[in-house]
Amino acid sequence: MQKKILILNVGSSSVKYHLYKGRYLVTRGEIQRIGEKHQQTYPQAIDQVFRKVGEVDVIGHRIVHGYDITEPTKITSELLSHLEEFSSLAPLHNKSELQVIKYCRKKFRKTQQIALFDTNFFKDLPAHSRTYPIPKKLAEKYKIRRYGFHGESHRYMLEQAKKILKKTNPNLITCHLGNGCSITAIKNSKPVDTSMGFTPLDGIPMGTRSGAIDPGIIFFLSRHGYLVREIEELLNEKSGLLGMSNISKDARDLLSSDSPQARLALNVFTYQVAKQLSSYYGILGKVDAIIFTAGIGQNEPKIRKMILSQIKLPQIKKTKILVIRADESSVMIEQILKLIN
Repeated sequence: MQKKILILNVGSSSVKYHLYKGRYLVTRGEIQRIGEKHQQTYPQAIDQVFRKVGEVDVIGHRIVHGYDITEPTKITSELLSHLEEFSSLAPLHNKSELQVIKYCRKKFRKTQQIALFDTNFFKDLPAHSRTYPIPKKLAEKYKIRRYGFHGESHRYMLEQAKKILKKTNPNLITCHLGNGCSITAIKNSKPVDTSMGFTPLDGIPMGTRSGAIDPGIIFFLSRHGYLVREIEELLNEKSGLLGMSNISKDARDLLSSDSPQARLALNVFTYQVAKQLSSYYGILGKVDAIIFTAGIGQNEPKIRKMILSQIKLPQIKKTKILVIRADESSVMIEQILKLIN
């Protein structure tokens, strides 16, 4: 008999769920605005999910950052302790993910539960792209390296591109553009670089995250009295599109606004994406396709046009532009089935 498998994808204020019987998708849904004023808590949201899906045999949990653990893993108390120790590396996600895992383990004691890590797709990045130019002893002691994130999304774009392009080993630039944003260079079907780094804070500007900035800004703010936790909150929760525009983290709000700050925020965002894409052309040479996915990537043609119009490389004329709807769960179900079988 095929097992009922529930995949939970917990965000900073949402829960996406997909129920499978074997490889067959039975139902899916999303609960949003969790934790906001007068809205439900994560345990209440999980109760709502289970009222819809009933009993299940396996629960799969998407985890943004497992530090040095990247392989799909059965959840144990030891793994939970490890994840709690390093949850600050992905503060917008890991805290809520851990809350949901603990609740599910308490409520469904006999149900097998599995952790699936965003970093798995990037575990074999080349040494020259995963290594930071800091002292070697420090990097080894604290396992500081480029981990990369949104791995299941980038893997799904790769698998779909193979079918669309009818190529076994394409060169791609995959763009996951949503509230969180990451861009990956894929050469011969292998990721060779990605914009997010040791944490999901690195790379291009996002909804509330700053993306890459001069590290000197952090020291400057510290000397002016800002505490480390204040700077961390500032860069994770109050920067990006929200910080630049002082209006919204949502690109849809900025597109509909006639505010000069909204226009500036979008100009900065699209310029930084275009700059990242252009740099990946340099290391890939030939690019078979640029792929866009996630909330902004797949739903905002105006932003896609703003990005692509800023890339002046002649090679882009020979590059296919693909828009693929995100479907991370179809990748995660394969990993779960492989592990439990």
